[in-house]
Amino acid sequence: MQWAADRLRQSVRPGDLVARAGPPSPRQRSPARRRRVYDLISNLRHDEDALVVAHRIRDLMRRPFSLSGRDVTVTASIGIALYPDDGLSASGLLMHADTAMYHAKEMGRDNCQFYSASLTERAMQRLNLATNLRLALERDEFRLVYQPQLDLESGRIRTVEALIRWNIRSRAASCPRISYRRRRRTG
Repeated sequence: MQWAADRLRQSVRPGDLVARAGPPSPRQRSPARRRRVYDLISNLRHDEDALVVAHRIRDLMRRPFSLSGRDVTVTASIGIALYPDDGLSASGLLMHADTAMYHAKEMGRDNCQFYSASLTERAMQRLNLATNLRLALERDEFRLVYQPQLDLESGRIRTVEALIRWNIRSRAASCPRISYRRRRRTG
């Protein structure tokens, strides 16, 4: 960790703050509660200046370092939240920077993303979908249907697709269009 701290200090101005936050002891760590490093940069002239610093951090972190005689490389996924547009409090800014960081990871890791309200909206939609899917399973709102695929020349059935229809009780609709990838992410 010391080499990472040194590189982070090299990437920012003397008055900027680099801090690490997370569970206080290794026993409390889990994949969801990893320590995060925050770089608080003040007095930016332009929003884009944050991106310049983020790229500098990424470039410094990519340089190999020696660990027990082996060269190791590390990548950084960076979320950027700006005061006052993305939050007025430190907790709000950190929460939005985390949201942007997770978006950076979704985009392929080792990149930088600015926070936007649409990221929070999408996260809420995913959470609502996951909740609704769990409730639908409990309420037995899914039904299996088969759809034959016909050979138009012969009129014979070539294959059969198995489809799951979602009979949503709160709406008279059936089977909203939800991508397979999105269902997999929500479990």
